Amino acid sequence: MPYCPKCGAWTEGTVCNKCGAKLGSLQTTPRDSKFQPDVAYGGELSIRLEKALRRTELLSYAVVGLSLLILFYLLTY
Repeated sequence: MPYCPKCGAWTEGTVCNKCGAKLGSLQTTPRDSKFQPDVAYGGELSIRLEKALRRTELLSYAVVGLSLLILFYLLTY
């Protein structure tokens, strides 16, 4: 998806949806080092990453618990 070089928002088409600037050449990566991604996109990505991290953390607890249960079972019999 291309971004607007004027405001840095990710957009579709040849006109920026956020600032209305015409996009001459559609760029898919930023060129300058001052590029800041759109706040709404970054916020959504952050929330999704936090949820994925939480799921991974819960899954690791389940695996450790199951491993301890199997170890206890093997040691007692």
